[in-house]
Amino acid sequence: MEKIIVLSRQLLSLLLVSCLSQVSFAQADSAPETDQPVANSSATIAPARERPTEEITVTEQLPLYRLREMTIEAEDKVYDLFNDLVDEKRFRITCGTEKRSNSLFNYRECKPEFERQATRAEAQDHMAMWRTTTGQAGELPSGSVSGGIAVPQQFSVPMQQKELQLKMQTLARENPEFQKALIEFVETKQRLESYERLDDSDQ
Repeated sequence: MEKIIVLSRQLLSLLLVSCLSQVSFAQADSAPETDQPVANSSATIAPARERPTEEITVTEQLPLYRLREMTIEAEDKVYDLFNDLVDEKRFRITCGTEKRSNSLFNYRECKPEFERQATRAEAQDHMAMWRTTTGQAGELPSGSVSGGIAVPQQFSVPMQQKELQLKMQTLARENPEFQKALIEFVETKQRLESYERLDDSDQ
């Protein structure tokens, strides 16, 4: 169970990147081909002095904390749009700050509703089993499923994660605003990760 929780912390970002790459590939594959003659004559190649000058764009170097804030803002925008567009409550994604076990630091965690439900149901069923083995009286928790036997996370969560990815890909293809927010998040996250790698190498 702990392994599933650790993997799920990185899941949504990976899903977003994967979703964007799948949509980009599909768009490139469906782009109409133009019948243009192949230029094999040296006369068709523009001289070096006539070729356009390459432009180099210098981006502002922001502090690391600001890049982290921008990444969170971009991620929140993606999830807000996704939650407005998705038609099933179990796929809606919410973020919060949770305390890491054996650590003084909190961390940001974003999860779809189906994962939160699976975690609650499994915890309640473990509690019910503990009460049974210790001889404590009491009814099964109301949140339990299958009569007190929840479907383990390692089975229920991955199946729904695949459905979530398909939902995201479909919405990214059909909704330009969601696709734009997705692109902005992935670009911001990649920029943050490159800065973090440089920061680690300098230490």
